[in-house]
Amino acid sequence: MPGLEPKPGDALLINGAANSDFDGDGQIFLRVIRVEETQPGWLWLHGYEINQRGTASRKRQVHVVRDGLRKAEVYMLRSVRKGPR
Repeated sequence: MPGLEPKPGDALLINGAANSDFDGDGQIFLRVIRVEETQPGWLWLHGYEINQRGTASRKRQVHVVRDGLRKAEVYMLRSVRKGPR
């Protein structure tokens, strides 16, 4: 989603399109708590990684390319969970 403007409360999919550290199977879901612009097209996102149970597991800071960000849809967050709710 080009030009995505993340804000606190958003759930985002962070993968290799947003940061090369997350290439391959290294994607995470992040619940945003703060956004800092660094240089044109780049952001520092502060938030909590969403674990397999769908809850915040640890605080993270990631440097990302804005054009590589995707909002996490409800079905994506459900696919993170293993087993019943």
